[in-house]
Amino acid sequence: MMSMHKKPLTDLEHRGLHAHCLPIDQPSQLSDAFRAGVAWAGKDIESFKSELEAKVRQNVQLMQERDAYRAAEEVQIALREKVQGERDALANSFCALQDAATDLIHASNENEAGDAIESIGGCGEKEARQLSSYRILIAQAEALEHRADCIMAEAGYLENFRREVAGILRSDAKDKRQQAEALK
Repeated sequence: MMSMHKKPLTDLEHRGLHAHCLPIDQPSQLSDAFRAGVAWAGKDIESFKSELEAKVRQNVQLMQERDAYRAAEEVQIALREKVQGERDALANSFCALQDAATDLIHASNENEAGDAIESIGGCGEKEARQLSSYRILIAQAEALEHRADCIMAEAGYLENFRREVAGILRSDAKDKRQQAEALK
C-alpha cells in the first residue's frame, strides 16, 4: 500500500496528526493508520448524522401532534365551559319562570295575576335576547381568534405585518369577549 502523505489532508486530519505529534508531510505508517481511522470514523459520523436528522424529524412530528392534541383539548375545555355557562343561564331563567308561575297560581286577584304573567313574558324575552347577544359576540370573538391563528400559521415574508394584524384581531376578539361577559 502506498503512503497517504501525498493525498491532501482535511482540516480534521491535519489537526489530529499535529495533536498526536505524527508526521504530516512524510511517509509514516502511524500517520496513514490515523488517517484511515479518521476516514472510517467519518463514514460512521455520516450515518449518525442521517440517523440523528431522522430522529429530529420524528421528534418534530411528535411535538406537532402533541400541540394539536393540546389545542383540541383546550377547545374542548372552552366549549364545556361555554355549555355550562349557558346551562346555568337557562337554569336561572327556569327558576325565574317557575317563581312567576307559582305567583300566577297563587294570585288572589287580577292585578297579581297580571303581574305574574308580565314576569313570565319578561323573563323569557330578556334572557333570550341576552343569551342570543352573548352567543353572537362569542362567535365573533372565536372567528377573529381563528383568523389570527390562521394568519400566524401562514408562511411568508410579511412576518411583522402578520404579527401586527394578528395582534389587532386578538385585541378585537378580547373586546368582543368582554362585551359578552358584560351581558352575563
